[in-house]
Amino acid sequence: VLLTHSTSGVRILAAPPRPEKAEPISATQFSQIVQFLKRMFAYVLIDTNSGLDEVTQAALDESDLLALVTTQDIPSVKNVRLFLDMLTAYGYPTERVFVLMNMFDKRRTTASPERIADITKTEVAAVLPFDDRLVTPAMDRGVPFLPENKTHPISKGIFSTIKRIQAKIEEFEKAEAEAREL
Repeated sequence: VLLTHSTSGVRILAAPPRPEKAEPISATQFSQIVQFLKRMFAYVLIDTNSGLDEVTQAALDESDLLALVTTQDIPSVKNVRLFLDMLTAYGYPTERVFVLMNMFDKRRTTASPERIADITKTEVAAVLPFDDRLVTPAMDRGVPFLPENKTHPISKGIFSTIKRIQAKIEEFEKAEAEAREL
C-alpha cells in the first residue's frame, strides 16, 4: 500500500510496522517491488538499515545511485570507510556512490567535509547543516519542515543535494544512452 503525504504529495511504501513482519520478504521479492516502483516513478528512494543483509544487497543491486549518509562523529566516518571498502571488494561501481554529510556543525573543526573526504577517500558531495531548532521539533511532531521553511539553511542544503543527485543520475543516464548507441 502506497501512502501519500498530503502536504508534499510524496508517495511512501512504508516498512512493516515490526521487523519480524519483514522477514518473509525475500531479496527477489524486494527487487521486484523496486523494479515495479521504478516504472511508476521518476525517482525511488530506498532507506535501508545499516547492515548488509540480502534485502539491502538487493536494494544496492537495483540502485542507480547510492547515497551514503554520515555525520561528523568518528564511528560514523569509520563505518562509511568500511562500507566503501566492502563495496569496492564486491565490485560495486564507486562512481555511483554519493557521500552525504548530515548534521554538519561548523563549530566542530576536527571533522570538516574535507577531512572526512580524506578519511573515506571519497568526495563529500553534499553537506546538510546541523539544525536542532527546526529539524528536531519537526521530527517530534511528525511534520515536514521543508514546505514552510524553504529559505532556511537546512532547506537550501536539501534542495542543493537534490539538484546534485539529479545531475548525477542524468550523467549516468547520458553515459548509458551513449554506450547503447555504440
